Amino acid sequence: MPGGFFRTSASADPDVIAALQDYLQWEELIGWAIDHLDESLREGFISALKGNLAAKKRLINHKIIPLYTSGAAGVALTPIPFSDAALLVPIQIKMSLHIMKTYGLDQKLGNLSSLVGSVVVSESGRLLAQTLSTNLFKLIPGVGTAIGTTVNTVVASSFTAAMGYAISEICFRCATAVFEEGKEIVWADYFNGENIATLMNEWFKVSRHG
Repeated sequence: MPGGFFRTSASADPDVIAALQDYLQWEELIGWAIDHLDESLREGFISALKGNLAAKKRLINHKIIPLYTSGAAGVALTPIPFSDAALLVPIQIKMSLHIMKTYGLDQKLGNLSSLVGSVVVSESGRLLAQTLSTNLFKLIPGVGTAIGTTVNTVVASSFTAAMGYAISEICFRCATAVFEEGKEIVWADYFNGENIATLMNEWFKVSRHG
């Protein structure tokens, strides 16, 4: 059809693309979608975008991670003993899989979900103990110095936010390597306790400065 021919040719014409740039405002549209679309529409729209990893990262950092940090805070509304901190793990696994799906990595490797889940399960308790012992929570306003051996709302939400940041950053690096650079990667080189711990520590230090 002539119309179909025109659409294909026009979209591939560099002069047409250049002429339309001032009118498309693609980045503004993505930003508006993240900030204003209903949740059920927003995630579908951003996740369906080909590429645009920066937009997906923004959605994860500003909308998805806060959703799960609120859930973690709810679990610890009444401070729970450190020994019961495993109650946070299902929330962190669900958050990690949500992040992975948003980047489109769940379609790349079927057993990646199992890998991410196993890393979160095995590392969450150890990392929480390590974080408490190194006093990283004292870097966060509102935590104070008397944490002791309990997990309260601020500890639970901060730890989950740090975990979310780490998983998001790892997924972003994987997605960049796989989708934009066309690389074959070893998933375990990215998703491991050492990388998660390093990135979580980074989050705590950055959060100290607001």
